[in-house]
Amino acid sequence: MGQDILDLQLVGAVLGGREDLALELIERGANVNRQDAQGMTVLHHTAARGARQAVRALVASGKCDYLIRDHMNRYAFELAREWGRDEATAELLEKKHVQQASARGVPAYVPRG
Repeated sequence: MGQDILDLQLVGAVLGGREDLALELIERGANVNRQDAQGMTVLHHTAARGARQAVRALVASGKCDYLIRDHMNRYAFELAREWGRDEATAELLEKKHVQQASARGVPAYVPRG
């Protein structure tokens, strides 16, 4: 199966609430960090929709890059807070973001002024 098809199936599975299928697709090689035309990953989309179960499945995969910004310079945790109106998910993603930045030795999020 082609990479594009796997990645599109992942988006459909996650947004359709099929966490089990999403994890299976990730195990088969679907790219959770693929960015669309707006620079958004599947994590950005699920965070923006407030799809908490989908976000949990993506986090559980251990493959998310929390430091990816979309073309509007937004992190997934910001979308969870601003669009998804889900503070708990935003806090989880922000914590993962800071941990990943620290592990990579790069600066963590600095709020835009």
